[in-house]
Amino acid sequence: MVTFATTGSQTDVGFSKNSYTLDWDGTAKFTNYDVWENLGTLTVTQTADQIVVTTTGGTFECRPHGASVTVSQLPAGLRVVETESSAVATHVSDGEVKATADNLKIINELGEDITDKLNITFVDGTISIVPRRLFVSTEGGTKLYDGTPLAAIKGAKLDGLVAGETATLIVTGSQTDAGSSPNTYQIQWGTAHADDYQLSESLGTLTVTASSSGDPAVKDSQPASTVASNGSSVARSAAQTGGTPNTGDNTAVTAIAGVAVAGAALIALALCLRVKKSKR
Repeated sequence: MVTFATTGSQTDVGFSKNSYTLDWDGTAKFTNYDVWENLGTLTVTQTADQIVVTTTGGTFECRPHGASVTVSQLPAGLRVVETESSAVATHVSDGEVKATADNLKIINELGEDITDKLNITFVDGTISIVPRRLFVSTEGGTKLYDGTPLAAIKGAKLDGLVAGETATLIVTGSQTDAGSSPNTYQIQWGTAHADDYQLSESLGTLTVTASSSGDPAVKDSQPASTVASNGSSVARSAAQTGGTPNTGDNTAVTAIAGVAVAGAALIALALCLRVKKSKR
C-alpha cells in the first residue's frame, strides 16, 4: 500500500510544476518500483483576459518590406513598451517569409516585465515580394541595302527601376541583308535584381530593302567576260584589262598572223601586174 498526495501550489502570477508525495507506509516497498513522472503545470496569469498579438505582413512590389505588430486591448494597469517583428522580405526569390512578434514586452504598474505571465495568443503573418513591371523600348529604322549593318541605338529606354537601383540597357539589334528583324537588347543588371522585375517590351523593327538594280554584292562579283554584248566574251575581257585574249591555243594565233601576211603579198602583186598592162 502507498499513500499518494499532490502538493503543488501557485499563488503569484507565474507557473510551476504540480508536485506530489508518495508515502510507502504499507506492504509496498520502494525498492520494488520505478517511478515515472508526468507532471502538470500550474499557471497563474496577471489577468484572465486573453491578449492577442497580431503580426501583419502582406505582398509588396519589388522592394524590401517588414511586418507590423498590433496588440489587443490590455487590462488596466498594463502597457506595451516593446513590440516588433524582425521578419523582412527583400527579393521575389525569398518566397513567403513568416512574420511573428519576436520582440514583445508588457509591463505592470511597477514597471515589471510580466509578458511571460500573461495569457497571450500570437497570430502570425507572412511577407512576400512580387515583381515590378519594367518597360523596355527600342527604336526601329530602314535603309536600302548597301552591304553594311543597320542599327538604331539612340532612343532606347529602360523605365520603371526602383529609385536607387541600377541597370544598363544595351541595344544589340542589327540587320545587314534585305529583310526585317526586331531591334533586340540586353540588360546588364547593376544593383537591381533581374528576378524582381517583369519585362514589358516595345521593340522597333530594323528593315533593309533591296536596291532597284538588284543586289550590289552579286553584281560586283560577276566576271567582265559574262557581260559581253558583242558575241565575244574573251574580246571584251581583253579590252577591259588591256591585255591579249587568251584562247588557250597559241599556234592558232600564229597561223592567223601568217595568213594575213600572205594575203597582203598577193594584193601587192596584183597591183603591179595592173600597172604594167596599162603602160603597154
